[in-house]
Amino acid sequence: MTNTKIIKETDIKKLGESYGDYLVAEYLRYQTPLPWSNSDIMEKNRVNSGNIECLDTGISGIILFLMELYTQSGKKTYIETADLAIDKLILYCIQNPSADYGLYTGRSGVIYLLIERYKIDNDPELVKICLQLIRSSNEAFLYSKYTSDYLYDGRAGALLIILELYLISQENFLVNYINQYVVQIVSGAKLSPDGIFWRSENENHINGSCGFAHGIPGIQYVFDKLNYYCDAPVLAFILNETDRIMSSSWIDIADNWGDYRRDILDKKTLSEYKKSHLNGNHEILLPGDSINWSDGMMGVLISKRQTVTGKSLNKVSEFLNSGNIISFELYNGIAGIGLSLLHNSLANESGVMENLLFQAYENAEISLAELNLNGGLLFGSIGSVYLLLKATDSAVKTNTIVAPFFNRNYKKDNKIIICLSVSDVRKKLLTGIYKRTITLLSHASPAVLTDYLDAHSINGLHGEIDSFNTFIDSLIKSDPHNSKLDFLADLFSLERQKLDLFFDKSKNHFQIYLDQLLYIDETMKLLNEPDEWLVRQKVCISKKVKIISTKWDWTLFDSSKGGQLISADLADNSGGPFVFILRNACALEDVEIPLVNAYRMLLHSFDHPKFLGQAILEIRDYIQSLPEAGLKNLLIQVGVSNISAKQEFIELFNVAILSTIKKWVYMGVLQIIPSPESTI
Repeated sequence: MTNTKIIKETDIKKLGESYGDYLVAEYLRYQTPLPWSNSDIMEKNRVNSGNIECLDTGISGIILFLMELYTQSGKKTYIETADLAIDKLILYCIQNPSADYGLYTGRSGVIYLLIERYKIDNDPELVKICLQLIRSSNEAFLYSKYTSDYLYDGRAGALLIILELYLISQENFLVNYINQYVVQIVSGAKLSPDGIFWRSENENHINGSCGFAHGIPGIQYVFDKLNYYCDAPVLAFILNETDRIMSSSWIDIADNWGDYRRDILDKKTLSEYKKSHLNGNHEILLPGDSINWSDGMMGVLISKRQTVTGKSLNKVSEFLNSGNIISFELYNGIAGIGLSLLHNSLANESGVMENLLFQAYENAEISLAELNLNGGLLFGSIGSVYLLLKATDSAVKTNTIVAPFFNRNYKKDNKIIICLSVSDVRKKLLTGIYKRTITLLSHASPAVLTDYLDAHSINGLHGEIDSFNTFIDSLIKSDPHNSKLDFLADLFSLERQKLDLFFDKSKNHFQIYLDQLLYIDETMKLLNEPDEWLVRQKVCISKKVKIISTKWDWTLFDSSKGGQLISADLADNSGGPFVFILRNACALEDVEIPLVNAYRMLLHSFDHPKFLGQAILEIRDYIQSLPEAGLKNLLIQVGVSNISAKQEFIELFNVAILSTIKKWVYMGVLQIIPSPESTI
């Protein structure tokens, strides 16, 4: 039943001051080099590894809360304590350089705090300190493959801070930083038939994440703000492609964007996922229906690129009345939902906000009995109080921790020039999935490729991949007698089939990941058996792989010569067919397995189930029958041309055959069919 009790502003003020007075007392009680560092403020979780300075669970968030109390209550003790804590925090940061510039998890959070403090009384010294702290943000953090592109802990969050700092300071070096970050974020984008998305190193989700904290909307939020100030066509292009994938992520039956994240927190979590998948629990393979700020609907709506509806508010209302509330946090609880609603015009309709604020107030009151700093601002009880304070101050409520720098307070700036062009980005994206094809075109027909990339007014409904496929198909048909187009047709067929398998929607990314883990677990039991046991087992080509042939050896394009192998070199290597094995994989580069010609016969020995020992004997007999020229060619292919004695080669090849078969079994190319009479 909906609770319609209205919380008085005086009650909220009193509650807020209870929390504020506690923070001040704790600060004075423990005179530590870093304020509140004696407490249990640090709560390690999936988004924070224990950074004491950070915004989400660390000191910066606590100080930000005190500043909010000051702006609403006017009590000088709050701002004085905040300033003392800021001085200590600045000293700590100067003495301890950081390689982590995450917005909520690293040094960018400290800079965010200082910018917010600057906006209270415009102290220019704070801007100077911010500029000092931001200097090294374009070093390891910017270029590390382990840095995500997300708003919460990655490049997008740092870019947002750099943009705001530039708008305040007008320091030209920050324009270079903006460009460097845009280039890196774009370079990390993944192109799909539905648009572009981002996935961090070692992430294995169902699909591209629709979460504001760790997904597409948060990056959209930053690019949209940047585009507002500089009107860059390349940013408009990226935003259009992200809008496409967000539209494809909408689930009608849920009236929501799917929550596609599947975080592997630890070995226990992974084990539980594997067990569920093994037992046929299909729910873990389906997108969730979340409404929270970090991964759900409320965060998506902050970006303002998607529309809030009455149905969206109904979902919030149903959630509040369900009795299933397990979290009051900002990160993934009702405090974050409430702050997100403050950014939408329908927030005060249907009594949803009143109900939410009442529940947040009750939770904050209960927490007073055992008040502590566990979890900080985003994961602790003070998040509920932060929401209540923001909800009662209409003048500042749209600038909150869940939507940093939401208001656009500056004029457009013609000094912010994004150096990337739309054609640059299109080429980067297409190279990520059609690497060899783009390389071939760049050398064989550069003008044709340039004209295509420059004509970027593509049909937004079909997207980059469909557009490129149509372009290549037309190009191949345009001149049937052009030998270069023969090369292109052969290569494009390979890469297109590879992509078709990779983007096959019958299995999602997370399902493939779990399938691989379970397969490896089972297969390793077999591969660890003695060779004497293995040769008595039947082996066959897996039905889960696809074997295709090409006229030319396109692995040559992976060498340092790359696209220079256009005419003579390709013609010299046309002794096909060349065999490529395609399989499901989590990474596009792992889908394709090129097959050395010397092992082609070995692979086809297992077109039908055959005892491994029998296959090895057949290969031995085949080698014995080879004439001298044929043997010499085989020796060259397997890279042992220095061996002269046939028998020596046969013994060596026996070992290579068994090793290759084991590798193929491990990779899922072959499968072992244990004989019923064999025991493991």
